Amino acid sequence: MAPHPSHAAAGDRLAYFLEAVGEALKTLDEEECQEILFRRILQAAQAERGCLLLFDLYDQLKIVRCKGLFADGTSVPPEPFGDRIHEILVRSKGPAIVEGEDPLGPLRTGDSWPGWALWIPVPARDRGLGGGYFEGLAGERPIPADLRFLEALATHLGASLDTARIYQEHEKKKQRIEKLNKVLERQIETQTLRIKRMASELQNSRKEIQLKYNYDRIVGKSAKMQEVFAILDKVTDSDLPVMIQGESGTGKELIAKAVHYNGKRKEMPFVSENCAAIGENLFESELFGYEKGAFTGADETKPGLFEVADGGTLFLDEIGDLNLENQKKILRALQEGEVRRVGGKTPIPVDVRILCATNRNLEQLIKEGA
Repeated sequence: MAPHPSHAAAGDRLAYFLEAVGEALKTLDEEECQEILFRRILQAAQAERGCLLLFDLYDQLKIVRCKGLFADGTSVPPEPFGDRIHEILVRSKGPAIVEGEDPLGPLRTGDSWPGWALWIPVPARDRGLGGGYFEGLAGERPIPADLRFLEALATHLGASLDTARIYQEHEKKKQRIEKLNKVLERQIETQTLRIKRMASELQNSRKEIQLKYNYDRIVGKSAKMQEVFAILDKVTDSDLPVMIQGESGTGKELIAKAVHYNGKRKEMPFVSENCAAIGENLFESELFGYEKGAFTGADETKPGLFEVADGGTLFLDEIGDLNLENQKKILRALQEGEVRRVGGKTPIPVDVRILCATNRNLEQLIKEGA
């Protein structure tokens, strides 16, 4: 049997140390560093068998290298094995020679207990990585001087292993970041194309609307239609509310759009709503909006049509079908220039031009008190 490192000449120990450290410095592969660490300490300790245990992400000791400890040749130990080794680690708090009672006891499945074992911790920058558990035959035992040499060897080889771990973790993070960047680049390209397409469609839509609803797009050359155009010229540039009366199918909304898209609000929203299609119990929440939790089903805050049309025009079709209570709510919004959402306490100022239309005789409805 070769002498222990402490029994060898100082020059031989130094040569072995430099050779082992130099071998570890040549690689940044974590598994290769584990193999070098285990093999070099096993050789230096003149041990016949042993294992290298490292802490995993859950602070559990896990065997990563093993030789000769288990009769069936496996490196998977019985369940309590890690606990027994951990007890040695906690008790020793450093390199230790274990003698006397077998630390594995009934768990031993390989050769008989030789009477001694070594525990060599493997340190790292912030905490211990784990350690090596080694056993030899019943021959010459290591002495304390051997432990100092093995501790120095484990410290430097452990530093290489720690560096390899950090490097590979950074490489994994780098790869994940590069993968995410590629996904984001594809998403940005997709969104950019979508925005360009939407901008093009919006521009074409505005051109189409401006052309479609200009006065010369309204068919009619009679004296009566010329009177209508003259009235439109008077009201288009103002912010006055406008009531449009006429039978169904006579183009009341066409007139309303002509007023809006030829006026100063043409770049702002034109919002249209048929009052006859809104239920009485939904009228207030539809026009003025509601706060989250204002009533059953109000899962989120929703702005009303007045807010949506802010800065633009709100066209209320079939306004003659409103009941008196809802007429009062419309009147208050017109007078105050503000609305209050259902369930809300703070008034919200709005700048909306009102255009409305009806096919009913409003003067007759006023006489009837409706």
